[in-house]
Amino acid sequence: MKKLLLLFALLFAGFYLHAQIPEGEMYRKGTKLLVDGQPLNAYMIMETVGADVYRNTYVSATKQINPGRALSGSGGVIAVSAVAYMGFALYSWRYNMWNVPWFNAAIGTGVVAGAFVSAGIPLVCIGSKRLDWIADEYNAGNAGGVTVEFGAQQNGVGLVLRF
Repeated sequence: MKKLLLLFALLFAGFYLHAQIPEGEMYRKGTKLLVDGQPLNAYMIMETVGADVYRNTYVSATKQINPGRALSGSGGVIAVSAVAYMGFALYSWRYNMWNVPWFNAAIGTGVVAGAFVSAGIPLVCIGSKRLDWIADEYNAGNAGGVTVEFGAQQNGVGLVLRF
């Protein structure tokens, strides 16, 4: 029992330590880049990562994430209407009044919802990866100090010390 409690305490401590962001590191929250908790505006991003990275990566990544979110959200709303249409179709089938237009509407809106979500998810994923790359490159160039990482390994618990 003591070993189990110790294991949980170490795991939660590892999650807590991993959640701490070292001072001076860049990280991403949505489409915003932050350093020390302060969001960076366009000029500050150009100063920290360079104008080429800003123009070629940051701007295009945000132009991918925002439409991707809009497409995915719209697809979710359309999917709800597809479920409602299918409910009407099944209701009519239950009372032997099979109504083909409701069924066709359910299939059609389901296909449109799937297309919207299928188009939106890759845009969000690619844009997020590109913003993460900007933060990783900035942090790699400004690396310094000592970092401690703690987590589960194949044979137990591991501790990594980098300096």
